[in-house]
Amino acid sequence: MNEIYAFALGFSFWKKLFLPKYLSYYLAKVFEFTLDHTVDNSKFKFRTLKQFDHDLSQIEITQKRSSQQQEQLKDHVPSKKEQEANDPIETTVTTTAPSTNLTNYTNKSSLPSRSISKLILLYWASKIDLIQELKRILSKHHNLLADTQIVEIKIEDAFIRSNGLGSNFFYPYSLIFDRSGIYYDPSESCDLEYILATLKTREDYNTLREHALKLQQRLIKNNITKYAQGTNTSRVNHATSTGEDLQFYCQSKSHDRIIFIPAQVDQDASILLGGCDQTNLSLLKTVRQNNPKAFIIFKIHPDLIAGNRDQQHDQNEYTQYCNLLVTNQYSNLDCIQASDEIHTISSLTGFEALIRNKKVYCYGMPFYAGYSLTIDQALKNKHPLALKAYERRSNIKIDLIDLMIASLILYPIYYNWDLKRESNVNETIDTLLAHKPSKQNKLYFLISKSYRTFKKLFFLPLKHRLNKPNPKSL
Repeated sequence: MNEIYAFALGFSFWKKLFLPKYLSYYLAKVFEFTLDHTVDNSKFKFRTLKQFDHDLSQIEITQKRSSQQQEQLKDHVPSKKEQEANDPIETTVTTTAPSTNLTNYTNKSSLPSRSISKLILLYWASKIDLIQELKRILSKHHNLLADTQIVEIKIEDAFIRSNGLGSNFFYPYSLIFDRSGIYYDPSESCDLEYILATLKTREDYNTLREHALKLQQRLIKNNITKYAQGTNTSRVNHATSTGEDLQFYCQSKSHDRIIFIPAQVDQDASILLGGCDQTNLSLLKTVRQNNPKAFIIFKIHPDLIAGNRDQQHDQNEYTQYCNLLVTNQYSNLDCIQASDEIHTISSLTGFEALIRNKKVYCYGMPFYAGYSLTIDQALKNKHPLALKAYERRSNIKIDLIDLMIASLILYPIYYNWDLKRESNVNETIDTLLAHKPSKQNKLYFLISKSYRTFKKLFFLPLKHRLNKPNPKSL
């Protein structure tokens, strides 16, 4: 009997609690992707990698026992009574139970085979350590999986997600399920690249372009970004927090241009996989060195401001190289609007700036680089990763509208939490405009926030004291 196994791997404690609440719809879509309607959500098992490894080992043991039983059956010489029992002509003979339990498996179809015909693996694409360990486990069980169709599906937030950070447990109105790679890993192709490569062959291509053109205007008019809609409105240090006033403030300083650098999280997968060896600090130093007369705005990443991720550098290190360090006083859109150029490693802010017709410099290789839409510094520096990605992408001739069609309309899956049904990009924008903030699991947010506070106030100082060397031992 061939079986299908579906596992969600490596989910953290919080995501094990939180994700099943909203993944049911998305999981149904996953099975549509795999063209397998025999698997339902209830068969999706959440496993740690250790548990998954154990599950495969148990299946191997079962298969080995089954194989041994078959071999024993081949060598088994039936007794006279067993022959009479199995002789269809001797219908009048009263049969007795065979003396050996091996004859219970004389019908091969009843053998308890656990052959795996398909293995569906679902995991967060950003878990780089998990992916490496998963490769090791699959290699370890290569005999078991030799004839198995393995479908790996990587999850990631899409590009219009919610009014609030995912790390603060705001529900995702869009997710990505990529079966070939993931958009921020330029070392290999992904579903987004395939969509772009085949886009102009679609019968509805012209309709999609009309849709995307209207979408672009709507995103600009309503100030839509991945995690928020609108700009800040409160007064801050030097000017009201609008892009125009920020631009006036920056221009008054007599610099030759205004450059915006949206900081990322140095440990984030998008930098580790697609950053071309850049960090926030190295990027800032490079931009300052190449643009000594520019007014540079450097904005700290929202996850760092919220305390959801650890900072690698003190903010004072950044102030040596920028003119304005921004935290919450200005939004990303304020900074984009005020700037002449956006310089980034691989931030989604670069794509949001492209939508608003800004000049974008890429020092890594994000999904929107390599198509002649950006100034690709990583290519100019001949970084191997950038060259590898460019070799693929240079054969795909697209413009900004094509990129918007693929990344905002066709690549993500949208879900309407108000109506509990499948959605699309326009309806999602309607919903997010109507709800600020959007739907959030407040209970998990409060528990998580309390845990982070406890960790910061008690656990980390205790760990620091324990690791501090004893002066008497020196």
